[in-house]
Amino acid sequence: MWRQFRRFLYHQYDKLVLFYFTVIMEGVIRRRHRKYFDQVRVFLMFMGYPRSGHTLIGALLNAHPEAVVAHELNVLRYVRKGFSRDRLYARLIGRDRWFAARGYVWTGYSYRVPDQWQGKYARLRVIGDKRGGRTSRELAWNPELPAKLKETTGVKLKIIHIVRNPFDNIATRARGGNYYNRAVTPEKLHTEIERHFKEVAAIEKIRREQRYEIFELSHEAFLDDPRRHLADMCRFLEIEPYGDYIEDCMRIIRKSKHKSRNKIAWDEEAIDAIYYKMKEYEFLQGYHFNE
Repeated sequence: MWRQFRRFLYHQYDKLVLFYFTVIMEGVIRRRHRKYFDQVRVFLMFMGYPRSGHTLIGALLNAHPEAVVAHELNVLRYVRKGFSRDRLYARLIGRDRWFAARGYVWTGYSYRVPDQWQGKYARLRVIGDKRGGRTSRELAWNPELPAKLKETTGVKLKIIHIVRNPFDNIATRARGGNYYNRAVTPEKLHTEIERHFKEVAAIEKIRREQRYEIFELSHEAFLDDPRRHLADMCRFLEIEPYGDYIEDCMRIIRKSKHKSRNKIAWDEEAIDAIYYKMKEYEFLQGYHFNE
């Protein structure tokens, strides 16, 4: 009971800090940083699914001296509300300040890259938002939002699409993540399967339209060779993969041997349903339950 109360108090305090940086300080941030906004050449948006490694990759890119990649602002929500370019950018920088204030800790893990540029920048070439799963849902409801975002910012819109084994995605979502680790019922599992593949379908629609530059990468491939893939992402975003930056980023990467799918009980119907839905999507081919 006491543990739950402490968690409740922490979340309330965290919400107040978030409100301060993203709402109260918006005007101040806009005035202080406006002269840098015209430097931006690329707006980065993540597209993917919850529990796919977006937080790690977003934190690594945010450590680059020429990039600000905010943690889970859900920028498309503000595009839908009609925010101007400067207000969007100010909200993103404020969100980054909030993440810095909480030490770059998320769901019990630290994403702080030592000796690099998180929470600041040398010059502002790339700005963006790390919000994969929510972005996918926004796209399902409002597929015109990326075009509106591009029109609002007036710069190139580039998308990073992170793919992971759907069995791991769905298992972790059903548990509520490692932080909550809830019990998973068959009903909950099947609900998450349906939710997951609605997001997959929304992303596939964006891919087929071929209106935007998309960098596609599997979570598993990134962990196998993070140095190469991080450098490739920098070049995709038109920023230099500086050697000291790459090396410092490598210091926080830990390859886990645990598979989320092994932490819950599965029924054959759920496994078969995932295999059946996966067949429609080229980028999910090659994933298996037992590998």
